[in-house]
Amino acid sequence: MPRTLFNALAIRHPEITLQISRIIASRTRLQQDRDYNHKNTGAELGKNNTNLKTVCILPVNENVPVTEFAEKLKYALERSGETATLLNQTSVVPVMGKHVFTQMGRLKLISWLAEQEEKSRIVLYLADGGLNSSWTQTCIRQVFCFVPYL
Repeated sequence: MPRTLFNALAIRHPEITLQISRIIASRTRLQQDRDYNHKNTGAELGKNNTNLKTVCILPVNENVPVTEFAEKLKYALERSGETATLLNQTSVVPVMGKHVFTQMGRLKLISWLAEQEEKSRIVLYLADGGLNSSWTQTCIRQVFCFVPYL
């Protein structure tokens, strides 16, 4: 379930968040029990990331070639047969407009990002706007997994 859908449901129907939390906890316990009772073989190790959908590439300082890394990661994913989309501030702002980080612009952005996540198997969010930028904060909110790049 996309985060934006979950947030919208939680706002409109707060009572369902408890039920969804119970379902997630139950599934997590079930998966942990399966993992505990069954040793992973080499063939099974790659299956743990089958639900991986969004990744944030967050540079730890300004001196790293983070854009080059992100492009290589996207290329590698595509070569392995995945559909991957790389989003960064430089590519998103021209599409969404200069007011993308205003209150109304964010609503439009969240919807557009959900569309991108539906279209691609994996969406790479490149936090290239500086740690406190609106784009970096958006990247952090959207993702499931971080790749801090040194």
